[in-house]
Amino acid sequence: MEEDITKYEWMAQLSPFNTLFQAELLAIQEACLWASKTNQQIKVWSDIESSLHSIASIDTKSPIPQQTQEILLNPSTGWNVESRSLMTILKPAPSQKFALR
Repeated sequence: MEEDITKYEWMAQLSPFNTLFQAELLAIQEACLWASKTNQQIKVWSDIESSLHSIASIDTKSPIPQQTQEILLNPSTGWNVESRSLMTILKPAPSQKFALR
């Protein structure tokens, strides 16, 4: 690990009926929430492209991606993200993984 990287660990107990997709969305949401509260720049790696597309979609009806969008688009974060540019934030990364920058 590089010296200038801050590691944040978070754990949650999910229902046995939650899907991997839901768990991934919650983890991404928590990373965005933590970064917004601590004024950190983040990079979230994911093997689940559908999670990132769900967050980036302006048509999403799921509450977790909608809440994550609110965090990302909140002007108080200082991230200067517009809704039409959410997909440009979710960029392909090496080895079939995706990054939230």
